[in-house]
Amino acid sequence: MVASASQMKFQAAGLAERTCYEMANLMGGAGVCDNTMMHDLVGISRIQEVVGGTRQIQQYVLSMALRQMFKML
Repeated sequence: MVASASQMKFQAAGLAERTCYEMANLMGGAGVCDNTMMHDLVGISRIQEVVGGTRQIQQYVLSMALRQMFKML
C-alpha cells in the first residue's frame, strides 16, 4: 500500500511539473512574468514535489518495496 501511494505521488508530481513547464513555454514571455497565474502554477508544481516528499525519498520507498518483493521470490 505504501509503495503504491509513493508511486502515485512520484508520478503526479512529475506530471504536474512537466505540464506546467510546457504550458509556460507555450505562453512565451507571459508564462514567466511575476504577476500571472501560470507563474504561480509553476511555483506550486515545484513546491508540490517537496510537500509530497522529495523524489529521492519516493524512489527509496519504491526500491525498498521492490527489494522486499524480490526477496519473496
